Amino acid sequence: MPYSSNGDCIHIMQRTSIGQRLLLALSKEPNAKIFFDHKLVACDLPRKTATFEDVKWQRRDGELMESAENTKVTEQHSKDAERTKSVTYDYIIGADGAHSGIRKHLMRETNVDYEQHFVDVLWCDFYLPPGPKGNRKLDESHLHVWPDKERVFIVLPEIDGSARGGMVAPVDEFRRLKEHPEELEAFFHSSYPGVIPDL
Repeated sequence: MPYSSNGDCIHIMQRTSIGQRLLLALSKEPNAKIFFDHKLVACDLPRKTATFEDVKWQRRDGELMESAENTKVTEQHSKDAERTKSVTYDYIIGADGAHSGIRKHLMRETNVDYEQHFVDVLWCDFYLPPGPKGNRKLDESHLHVWPDKERVFIVLPEIDGSARGGMVAPVDEFRRLKEHPEELEAFFHSSYPGVIPDL
């Protein structure tokens, strides 16, 4: 996607699409095993052993929580042995986000300098469907940006006529909109004129 007269461009691919392609490629490897719903609970770096807990999640009343059998405190200890599995490794990659379990164990057992700073903004994804006939609502050859003083709304057209949007805004702004969802349309009209009628 070009964004300047100098031929500069951005190569864009959906995160979900990248994940699907990586999983597909990994599934074709004869010595690869894929496990979902497993959480790292311990990592012995000198012995190169990692322990994972089988965690099943359910969505209930809009909140994520462990499955019913895991919420019963009286059964917790008897099920721990069944729910954990230890594996040895040659290399371990900690690609597990800002609250990385691998990083936590690494900091316990090695001398590392580490700093973490959280910015007071959040990112929210938006899916914008194509038109009634599958037509595109935005020029696919451009990156569409609605800047604001403390916020920004960005839209990337997809090849199927839909578009993916993202809004960056202060945490307090998202909290207010969560508490008052009826204000969302007015918020877009005032902050990003043209987004709602066009998309």
